[in-house]
Amino acid sequence: MLGAVAEALLADAAVTGGHLDLRIQNGVVILDGEVDTDDTRAAVTDRVWSIPGVADVCDALRVTGRRYWTD
Repeated sequence: MLGAVAEALLADAAVTGGHLDLRIQNGVVILDGEVDTDDTRAAVTDRVWSIPGVADVCDALRVTGRRYWTD
């Protein structure tokens, strides 16, 4: 399921500007890391909830206001 969650987040245009650490335990997706805005945080959690098999989401994301860029 970890691969499905990561792929879904990478493919979602609304998920931008962050550094995410993902873990899954018994169907619970644990989100840790930093995102740039509250909108990005909401987009991440909404997308994760839409993935089949996700039983719960533990959102420990921090909103920093900083923009992250990846190559």
